[in-house]
Amino acid sequence: MKPLTKDLLLRLRKWCEQERGRKSLVARYLDIDSQALSNLFGDRQQLTGEQALAIQEFLKKQRRSKKK
Repeated sequence: MKPLTKDLLLRLRKWCEQERGRKSLVARYLDIDSQALSNLFGDRQQLTGEQALAIQEFLKKQRRSKKK
């Protein structure tokens, strides 16, 4: 896995671990099931370009809403 992809998934994983239910929220946002998200975190499935862009946008929205 490339370093930027690894960093992106690490940031997402850390965000998900902060509260119960976040993993499900992210899976719905990406239109995948929770198992597919676990596979992404475990490097058993490749992240698509669309998913990477969606994760970046999702994390950006979360940072913005946290600042308010």
